[in-house]
Amino acid sequence: MTLDRLSSGKTGKILSVSGTAPLRKRLLDLGFTPGSYVRVRKEAPFGGPIQFCLRGCVVALRKNEAHMITVKEAWK
Repeated sequence: MTLDRLSSGKTGKILSVSGTAPLRKRLLDLGFTPGSYVRVRKEAPFGGPIQFCLRGCVVALRKNEAHMITVKEAWK
């Protein structure tokens, strides 16, 4: 499943990050690395950005960016 499909309040374990080289590098630099846990904080209405809690920080991504991250639903 991709990160944009994870429901609000759920936690997922990042399995892989894909996309073009600049986008992939940006996501990895933000902390979206394989093995990390990420929780969906809230989603903006009408297809807006999604807020995630990751490594003690809140990060917002567009849906098309979150779609590049493959996760597995996890309980931490």
